[in-house]
Amino acid sequence: MKGKFKLNVWGPNGENNQFFLHSHKELLLVLSDWANEIGCAVADIDYQVNDGLRIMGEGNPYAAEVD
Repeated sequence: MKGKFKLNVWGPNGENNQFFLHSHKELLLVLSDWANEIGCAVADIDYQVNDGLRIMGEGNPYAAEVD
């Protein structure tokens, strides 16, 4: 993908942030760095790339309801 894309992230305790990335390769690095910053596991973070589906982490109480 050329150009920047938007990454929205939500932590398990209501934290949220937005990043603008230059490549998809940065995605995992940003997710793991941000999880360390807020003190949770990467699996607990919800994230959304651009305006796509919101991917819910294991810590999200609604994740089990998603089909």
